[in-house]
Formats: sequence, C-alpha cells, structure tokens
Amino acid sequence: MPCPPLPISPEIVAEGRRLYEQTSVPVADIAAMTGISIRTFSARARQWGWPRRTDRVPKIEPPRTAADVPKASQF
Repeated sequence: MPCPPLPISPEIVAEGRRLYEQTSVPVADIAAMTGISIRTFSARARQWGWPRRTDRVPKIEPPRTAADVPKASQF
C-alpha cells in the first residue's frame, strides 16, 4: 500500500525551484538542502511541471575557426 506524499512547505518549494532553475547546483545537493530525497525531489519537479534542466556544459566542443587556433609563434 503506497504512502501518501508528505507535504512540503511553499517556502522550501520556492527555494528548491530557484536553485533548480537559476543555478548549476547539482540536483542531489538541492534535494539535500531542502531535506527530501533526490528521488522525491525529481518526482515532484516532474509533477509540478518544472522545465527539465539543460546541460550547463556542452557535451561536445563547438567547431573552431582559424582565428580560434593559436599560431605556433604564440606558444
């Protein structure tokens, strides 16, 4: 028999959302700061319709132009 979800105060929700949407703090750290498990935090973020986080660091480097590559004399 599943347990009903525990209530989370609006202040904690607001701070968690601010950290989630406006910073690059890891989700596990945000969950710990708000006092809930990472699994609960992730489930509630989906439930509340928060946008998914985008990658803060690109997985691949953008292509470089000739101006971006240093000349041999610059070493």
